[in-house]
Amino acid sequence: MVTLKHLPLRSLLLISALSAAPACMAAGNASATIAVSATVLPTCAIATTPVAFGVYNPASAGASTAAGSVTLVCTSGSTPTVTLNDGLYANGGQRRMKASLSANYLSYDLYQPDSVAASGGTGCATHATRWGSGGGQILTVGSILSITAVSFTVCGIASPGQDVPADVLYSDTVTATVTF
Repeated sequence: MVTLKHLPLRSLLLISALSAAPACMAAGNASATIAVSATVLPTCAIATTPVAFGVYNPASAGASTAAGSVTLVCTSGSTPTVTLNDGLYANGGQRRMKASLSANYLSYDLYQPDSVAASGGTGCATHATRWGSGGGQILTVGSILSITAVSFTVCGIASPGQDVPADVLYSDTVTATVTF
């Protein structure tokens, strides 16, 4: 058996130094940075509300009008354009609603709102600009200022005096497309 009396002086000093040291040695530290980034791409979401003419009276002297909407939510700085196709039953560029129970058609058209800005567009008084998919018929919105919903009125008109038989329902489906 070894007792402290029998250990050399150097061993005693080492034991003494180790017992005086803290249980853990002083810890060092190092740091690094974390790069954080994101890319925001131009994007838009599109939603619509229907253009519902209600009851069309062929004997009426005035046109039937109705309004729906196209609503966009786009990233700031986007410059979207919106097109409307001619629908499922167009003939020669004329939009038509098809009768649900026969092969009869009720002609109509869709127009851009009277005033258009990046903040939206309203008014259907003039029916000046047909809303379509080419040339001057494309709705040009301008630069979107914030990621809030902007709505544009879709102005519908069905000319008076169309010789169409009474039917349950005339309908069509038009596709609205946003390009940004």
